[in-house]
Amino acid sequence: MRTDTIFHQIFSCQPNTLFELLDQPDLSQYYQNYVSVEVKEKSYRLDGVLFPILDTLPLLFVEVQMQLDPNFFRRFIAEVMLYLHQQNYAGLWRMVVIFKDPAIKPTLDPAHQQFVDLGLIEICYLSDLLLHPHETDSLALDTLRLIITPDEQAVPLARKVLQQSQHLPPSEPEHNLGKIIEMIVLGKFPKLTREEVQTMLNLDFDVKHTKIYQEAIAEGEQIGIPKGRAEGRVEERKKMSQHIIEVLTAKFGPLPDVWHEAIQKATSDQLLDLYGKAMMAKRLDDVVL
Repeated sequence: MRTDTIFHQIFSCQPNTLFELLDQPDLSQYYQNYVSVEVKEKSYRLDGVLFPILDTLPLLFVEVQMQLDPNFFRRFIAEVMLYLHQQNYAGLWRMVVIFKDPAIKPTLDPAHQQFVDLGLIEICYLSDLLLHPHETDSLALDTLRLIITPDEQAVPLARKVLQQSQHLPPSEPEHNLGKIIEMIVLGKFPKLTREEVQTMLNLDFDVKHTKIYQEAIAEGEQIGIPKGRAEGRVEERKKMSQHIIEVLTAKFGPLPDVWHEAIQKATSDQLLDLYGKAMMAKRLDDVVL
């Protein structure tokens, strides 16, 4: 998933998202548009900069980090210092660092720790948004939460965000929140096509319409019984039943007896349907008997 692009679009589309994440929502009205800025020396590039309208507020440098980089703080501070030098900027400034979770936060050098102690570096973690997901009903925070939420919870949350976004005023096409949500979900389900993701988000998602499900069905027909053929092919149905049990056991461990009984009693069409679900399932509960 290209998180840099996603975060840039989120903060550009909804600048208040950053300030809600910092628990300072009132400040968003005092900043201009979020833009990506290139520091020409050695082609450094800052993720984003927010320029204040009032001289009493700091210039904000925003950096999002989703993977461990031991040199992150050295690089980021160097980029900021170089930018301030090139722009001959003498006003207030502050650095905002957004980490995926505390595990990827590198150790600060003693000298750089002073930036944190003085409040020049503010650190926040996206993982904190998952601790109390229902305490706030914020479109901005839900959008960020969607990036790191577990896959099995992503679709309901994405639908919720899309429903909330319908009440927003129309935005520029490149900053359309619906396309941002689609991009995030595509990153979580790389085996689905864009059309399948759109179906999943906007309609009742039917797994049978996905390409991967259809491929599983085709494979099932090759190793078992052709779809729609007579029920009397006992041996072929037994072979398909055993294969489904083997797939589920390999993925989730030994199956309860009730599953064995239900699979063995299933009809031809039911077995093909079960096989497709078994191939796609990430949890046993995803396979509905």
